[in-house]
Amino acid sequence: MPKSLTLNYPDDLIEFSPRLSSLNQVDQVTVRGWDAKGKKALIESSDANLLRLMGGDRSGAKVASKAFGKAAQIITKDSVSSAAEAKQVAQGQFLTSALAYLSAEGRCRGNPGLRAGNVVEITGTGKRFSGDYYVTAATHIYARNKGYQTQFSLRRTAA
Repeated sequence: MPKSLTLNYPDDLIEFSPRLSSLNQVDQVTVRGWDAKGKKALIESSDANLLRLMGGDRSGAKVASKAFGKAAQIITKDSVSSAAEAKQVAQGQFLTSALAYLSAEGRCRGNPGLRAGNVVEITGTGKRFSGDYYVTAATHIYARNKGYQTQFSLRRTAA
């Protein structure tokens, strides 16, 4: 997904608070289900080959693996009806875990282009925290004493 805008610190950003967390970072997610019609097991996996590093050098899975050893998550779902559905569940859970590695909250001068679902580039925050982020929430506020500002939440897969 192409970036929608660039925010530079300190020119555009009033506040920027990034956080790294290796909690729940896994190398692989496997979904196990049962095909009742075909009477067979459904087993599908997803791993880091799916990731886009978003301008970072190392994914959370790679950092956690190096520090703590390889980790895998296994999900058992009775309601999976096909191999394609099991693969989608595995990919979705892997991406959810990966996007929890680097999160950030911030505030900038009001910008109507900053919306949830877009990709924004953050610059001027050092090598580790500069790069592309997914915008997960944006709140546009107008206050008499501060003017128009936008508060936002971001997620990223690598630092």
